[in-house]
Amino acid sequence: MIASAEAALLSQIRHRPCPMRTGIGQSHTRLFAAGNHIESRRLQSFRTARQGAAFEAEYIVRLRTGSSVVDVVRTLNHVDGVQSVEIERHELFEV
Repeated sequence: MIASAEAALLSQIRHRPCPMRTGIGQSHTRLFAAGNHIESRRLQSFRTARQGAAFEAEYIVRLRTGSSVVDVVRTLNHVDGVQSVEIERHELFEV
């Protein structure tokens, strides 16, 4: 029972908020480019930014085992149309 509780906690730690901004003419699905590093993603919110010149989407992402936040940010930083991306620390799940 303890082992399964620890495994559940560790899997939650890998869930992180990931806000991303793309140009208005770009698809918000640019996050899929980091598929090698992201096990799952769930759209949390979607809005316009910069007076309607950009989209901002926030996902909750679960990193693949062995992947880091640096891997995700570095990959998305090289995708055409992505203006900004960040991976946030979710205090609730951090130890």
